[in-house]
Amino acid sequence: EIDATPESLTNLAEYVDWALEKAGNSGRFQRRYIVILTAPWILCGAQTMAHVFTALPTHRQRVCTHQADHCNYGPLADDDCTVLRSEYEFLDPANSVASDFDLVCETSMFVPLLGTLFFLGFLFGCYVLGSYADMRGRRATYLWSVLLVQGGSFLAIIAPTYSAYAVARVITGFGVGGLGLVAYVWTAEVLGPKTRSTLVLTTNSGFAIGVMFLSPLSFVLPQWRHFSVALFLAGLPCMAVYAICMESPKWLASQQQHDQVHRTLCYIAKVNGKHPPPPPIKQTGVSAASPNDRKGGQKAADDV
Repeated sequence: EIDATPESLTNLAEYVDWALEKAGNSGRFQRRYIVILTAPWILCGAQTMAHVFTALPTHRQRVCTHQADHCNYGPLADDDCTVLRSEYEFLDPANSVASDFDLVCETSMFVPLLGTLFFLGFLFGCYVLGSYADMRGRRATYLWSVLLVQGGSFLAIIAPTYSAYAVARVITGFGVGGLGLVAYVWTAEVLGPKTRSTLVLTTNSGFAIGVMFLSPLSFVLPQWRHFSVALFLAGLPCMAVYAICMESPKWLASQQQHDQVHRTLCYIAKVNGKHPPPPPIKQTGVSAASPNDRKGGQKAADDV
């Protein structure tokens, strides 16, 4: 309740909700965070569907392997596994992981396995990095998540074998699982209840934009390694979010970091053009704040 006072709030989490209303929970600061933290969702969408474009179906044709009067040139059907490897070649082998790593006939099952491996990494990423975000904070988890995505993306570029590429997709999926989760929670924790539903639109729109980006990119860069390089470069700006965005005040409250909570909320109020909220009451066994607590809290507001 906005008419409450810090003295009437029983814990730091309640203070954050109250102070966020005073500082503005749907102002310029929140709009800035929505835009900035939608960008990782674009990267998530692109990386999630990347294997669809890097593992396109192969096209093969017969070649002459013996000196003969007649050579039987022509395309091979996808399910024709009666021809020896030495008797056919791939058309544009650099355009697909499947042709680059010779994933046809008995090894063709490894192509759809790439999607399974990605989502296996995604599953563990949501669990591990989600727990890490609660222990170490949203900013630190975001940084680790985007580093994992970029690390997996780079490994995919230089992968010499299918196994290396598959490991790269697992690592990327692990990072994407944490990245989407922490970006959503990070934004939600600075939004008011009435504007929090905006995230349903922005996150899904960002993901869809990332997926839509892949088709024209694949057309311009048909070779799968060049395509992967472009995805890696597209993810680099997302690393700057760590330096731009502040830690979530709600996570700071869960760690009982009173001064940091107040400093963050004062900055939100400043960006939104509001008066800074009064400092929280440190629970030391008495119901009122000491003069030193008040003085220190006011100094934090003045510093912002």
